[in-house]
Amino acid sequence: MSKRSPDLVFPKGSLTTAEAAEFLKSTAESLTVQRCRGSGPPWHALLGKHIYYLPDDLKRYQQQKSDAPRVRARLVAERRAAKAKSEFERLTREAEKLR
Repeated sequence: MSKRSPDLVFPKGSLTTAEAAEFLKSTAESLTVQRCRGSGPPWHALLGKHIYYLPDDLKRYQQQKSDAPRVRARLVAERRAAKAKSEFERLTREAEKLR
């Protein structure tokens, strides 16, 4: 696990990168890469370099991740419905021109 600087005061209950990785069943390296890419769970820094995570943020992140497939499926279904509606309207206009 990552060690904390004894001179800094971290928020109560905060987790190091290694502890957060364990919480998420991931690796510290994965969290580091995600931070660099701007993805992954929310993180905080003390003095710009001492990284820590809050358990509530990690729980929300896990929940959002588990919701993502359902959200994606709903968006795909909505796009398909909009495309079908557009095609139906186009065919209806063409049929009216033929009358």
